[in-house]
Amino acid sequence: MPTLPRLRPRNRVAMPPLLRKGGVHERSKSGLRAEAKQQLQEELGDWQEALEEECLTATSRSRIDSGNISNDVF
Repeated sequence: MPTLPRLRPRNRVAMPPLLRKGGVHERSKSGLRAEAKQQLQEELGDWQEALEEECLTATSRSRIDSGNISNDVF
């Protein structure tokens, strides 16, 4: 069987640009910004709830300490 002619070696510097698009898939910058904004809103909500609870318990404690115990509903 006759041997096939040897192919020229590839020029690895001149790869087609379509083949360079592979690699690690990362989230888009807009997706990362949206996620960061959502996390910030969640943290602010948690912080605000904790602050409201702290204010309510401080108010309740000050009423009890001053002797003005009442059944007021906030």
